[in-house]
Amino acid sequence: MKTKEILKLIFVNPFEKIAGFTALGFGLQFILLPAMLGSELGVYFDGALDCHLTGNSYSIWIALGMLSIGIASIIVMFLLAGVIFSKNFRVIDVIGTTTLAKAPFIFLALIGFIPLPEILLDPKVIVENPYSIFSFSLIAIILLTIPITIWFIALLYNAFKVSLNIRKNLRVVVFILALILAEILSKVLINYIF
Repeated sequence: MKTKEILKLIFVNPFEKIAGFTALGFGLQFILLPAMLGSELGVYFDGALDCHLTGNSYSIWIALGMLSIGIASIIVMFLLAGVIFSKNFRVIDVIGTTTLAKAPFIFLALIGFIPLPEILLDPKVIVENPYSIFSFSLIAIILLTIPITIWFIALLYNAFKVSLNIRKNLRVVVFILALILAEILSKVLINYIF
């Protein structure tokens, strides 16, 4: 196997080789590590797809709870999509691959090491100093979060594609709808519980 194929397998679609309980085992680590880092560095994973930087540490239990609700929301919506649009799928494959797709959240948690720009702490700063949007730390945070988020969504799509076998002409629409519904569900649950 060529290096390019190995990198693609690891970073784009590991689900061709890893699924089920193996993927779930690795995936649980990718929930625990971002929760531990995020709680210390002030990175909140308060939705199925998003995170926010606050700079304030918080309880590991809150971090685990928010991450668990986020991943559970995605899993529920993917399973619902599978029931409606797929002829056959294994529930454990959906759970395992979706959980493993959270791997990029480790890198989102590490963004907490970047000093927070003043504009994120107090948005009124932009009125007083419009050039504050050009701070190095803000640009660094944006340049890091966008590709990591794209990577996460690409992994989720591949997990969705491999584990649910939904017809190609429906797959993208169903995936987008499932993610939107998962984000709404996770936000409602997180705001209600926390």
